[in-house]
Amino acid sequence: MGILKVDLAEFKQNHRKYCHAARANGDILELEYPGGELGMYVVTTHRGVNEVLKNDCGHFVHFADYFAALENKSEVDQQIGEIFARNLGNNDPIHLELRKDIRTHFNGAGLDQHITFMQDCISELIEHLRKTASANNGVIDLVADFCEPLAFLVTSHIIGLDFATEEDKVERAKQAGEAIKLINLLASDEDKRAALSQQQALCEFILPQLQAHAEDKNNQLRADCLLHDFGEKLRTGDAEKLQNYVEMVNGLFQAGLGAVGSFLALCMHLILVGDENNTPQALQQYYFDPARSDEEKREAIAEFIRLEQGKLSGLIPRYVTDDSTLMGAPMRRNSLIYMNFAAANYDEAAFETPLKFKAGRAILPKGLSKEQIAERRQKRLEKNVSFSYGEHMCPGRRISLTMIRYALDGLFEAFPNIESKELNAFSEVMGKPATVISYDIDLNI
Repeated sequence: MGILKVDLAEFKQNHRKYCHAARANGDILELEYPGGELGMYVVTTHRGVNEVLKNDCGHFVHFADYFAALENKSEVDQQIGEIFARNLGNNDPIHLELRKDIRTHFNGAGLDQHITFMQDCISELIEHLRKTASANNGVIDLVADFCEPLAFLVTSHIIGLDFATEEDKVERAKQAGEAIKLINLLASDEDKRAALSQQQALCEFILPQLQAHAEDKNNQLRADCLLHDFGEKLRTGDAEKLQNYVEMVNGLFQAGLGAVGSFLALCMHLILVGDENNTPQALQQYYFDPARSDEEKREAIAEFIRLEQGKLSGLIPRYVTDDSTLMGAPMRRNSLIYMNFAAANYDEAAFETPLKFKAGRAILPKGLSKEQIAERRQKRLEKNVSFSYGEHMCPGRRISLTMIRYALDGLFEAFPNIESKELNAFSEVMGKPATVISYDIDLNI
């Protein structure tokens, strides 16, 4: 176990091979390139990813500080750094406090109030699928015809965003798809400027709607949405933080549109096709058992995502502010740490039979000693990292799992003979977040 140095260009061409070897050996990859002033590491083990996310030393932060530390930075990098400093991209107390508010709204009773809307959207989209399939020999693109529209409708509803026309919805979805490319820290200035312009356009769209909620003293607007919650905070003491709130809403909108649709498509693919270690019959038998509880279904979906996420294989960056250590190895300051969640989720040191579906994987087994329980919790054994962990855990985890749960139920009830055709995924190793771009299925109606 140690640090394995790899040429950056070679890594980009063969990243799966290097990540697999690094995880198996417990190594950290150090990426070398001409100049090399900025350190770059890749961590693939479950232990290493959790150390970064847990961030006990306080040095592994979101990349707002990366832009602040850049010397001779361009104007566009200066602007992007300011955006990340304002939104969810750092550990400032305001951001951590608001993340608690977001999790509260997206979980428990805050989530339950949106389930009827979610189910209505699914029913309407299923009728749309029938019409589309009838005109196309039974075949539809699950991503374009169902996953993306569902993610857009539900995310927009929970946040509380309104759109002037159907064309406006399409335009805002496109803007979100471009703005999220700001996460590609190594992109060209031209690409960064293009993403930045779309980010700013979305902020201009969100700002007046958030202001309207902040001025809504008599509760004339919707109260069951995040804009209402944020508006109330702005009205009662956080008015000077308006732009922070706008950036946070923007980030949530982009994330909701980007991740949920891909995860839904991956879950459908696994249930329909299975893989070398899991038969579709066994997966369907477990998931669609009438005795299965809501919580069991959500956890099964999280396990589906863990198994299928390897098809995307993108890397998530953090930034090291000071000299530190990771798994006992030295990490030099001013370095990017790229985490491979998919690789970590297959780590045999953390998961028993990691390539097999295991219901209730994260539940503590009976008969463990106090010492075994303490070790299991300390090492987060059997704990999925698909939705991150710690202070920057995805606040939309529960809403994502719930949306996928009702979508799978609705699709299989409406189309019991559904058949997989072809799934296509797009993945830039260090660029735009990986996504499922299309998934053709035959509804057999």
